[in-house]
Amino acid sequence: MNPTALALRNVLLGRRALAAALVVAASLSVVDLFAGHVTKERARLEYQAVIAERLGHLSITRIGHGGETFDADEAARINRFAAGVDGVALVAVQPLSGGGRIAKVAVYLADAGGEEQVRAALAGWLRQAGIAASVQSWRESSSADSAARTKLVCAAMVALAVAAAAIGAVTSMNALERRNVLATLRALGMRPAGVFAVVAAEALWIAGFAAALSLAADCLLAWAANRAALSLSAHPDAWILPECDLGRMLLAVAAVLGVAMLAALSPALKAARTDPACGLRRDPGHPGW
Repeated sequence: MNPTALALRNVLLGRRALAAALVVAASLSVVDLFAGHVTKERARLEYQAVIAERLGHLSITRIGHGGETFDADEAARINRFAAGVDGVALVAVQPLSGGGRIAKVAVYLADAGGEEQVRAALAGWLRQAGIAASVQSWRESSSADSAARTKLVCAAMVALAVAAAAIGAVTSMNALERRNVLATLRALGMRPAGVFAVVAAEALWIAGFAAALSLAADCLLAWAANRAALSLSAHPDAWILPECDLGRMLLAVAAVLGVAMLAALSPALKAARTDPACGLRRDPGHPGW
């Protein structure tokens, strides 16, 4: 029998594997819900930093000269160049009170997605013009944004740890319980690579089912939460609204498949290396196991 088909049959007939898939799917859905909240929080932080604090998407500041400020001529040169860069919507200078010195130059972008290209163009021109200045994004000026990203990374790591523990435990127990079956397949001519593929494929099937369940739950949750926020609350922004971000979902699927493969590596190698005669013994504590 094909190792992949055999592994699928084992997963569908085993309650333990389906329970593990549900646990992994639930952890992924919780992380996606939290990621939606973090995305909304970061959007609020961006508005606060860019608009309310007038930092702009990019902020040009003087470094190491003249009291760390620009004179009027330097500010005018920077203003002229920055205004002509593709993607820049507005350039605003922030003068110091009671003087002609300029504290910083704020650059507002038409599309925040082009931030790195604009930043590279500004930094390159400043070097060529001999102006000692740095170009910083609003994220570098906001410690709250860094904290939000750290929380999201920690939540993702916890979810992957749960997935690894659940899939690894189920795969190990299944391989141990089916040692006679795997030994029989070896005795009938299946190569060690085939046994390895059966055990590893079980882990990948569990991860695949978990990812599919998580994707379906995320879309349903996003639809239900958004409808509830719009119909039941006068302030929908106060809700934690999950988002069906395709890129984030595909990244989660790839991550959980990779974690499943790593979790199944040890039991799969152990099963593949087991001598068929030892595997057919009833005592799992035999040195052959």
